[in-house]
Amino acid sequence: MLLGMALLKLGVLQGQRSTRFYFRLMVVGFSIGILMRAPGVYFQIQNDFLPDDPVYSDSTNLGLSRLPITLGYIGLFLLIYKLNIFTRLLKSLAAVGKLALTNYVMQTVISVLLFYGVGFGLIGNFERYQLVLICLLVWLAQTFYSLQWLKYYRMGPLEWLWRSAIYTRWQQNKIQNNTGTDTQPVN
Repeated sequence: MLLGMALLKLGVLQGQRSTRFYFRLMVVGFSIGILMRAPGVYFQIQNDFLPDDPVYSDSTNLGLSRLPITLGYIGLFLLIYKLNIFTRLLKSLAAVGKLALTNYVMQTVISVLLFYGVGFGLIGNFERYQLVLICLLVWLAQTFYSLQWLKYYRMGPLEWLWRSAIYTRWQQNKIQNNTGTDTQPVN
């Protein structure tokens, strides 16, 4: 949290630094983080990712490596932003971010229904690559849902409910045109 506050104060998180700065932050952050994680990852691969092996359960190295990897991601994303790369992707990510609470709860519900006994009970039935594909499908579906939802509404349904509860009155959510009537969706 303190590092985040410092990065904000220094203008790093707002994209105010040079592209060279963000490139260096990405390279240094990922390099240090990957070097810190490499021995544990190698051990996990050698031991078939056993959940109770000592390296996997030793969170010290894992925890310490998160900071440089996070800095690497900050550098990567802000470099993409500064270079105007993947503008549509960033627009899609922004839409998903506007529905963050809704998407988080939706992912939880989907996972519970897929993997636990209240749904299909498929835990342990998939290989790792299949889980990655399921994850990507959920992400794509949520991205599509978020983009479609924001054509009609200002915020997600759970964000709207949360904001209405905070202000103790129903918040305006439906997008209206200049005449004050409900607008048609933007295509």
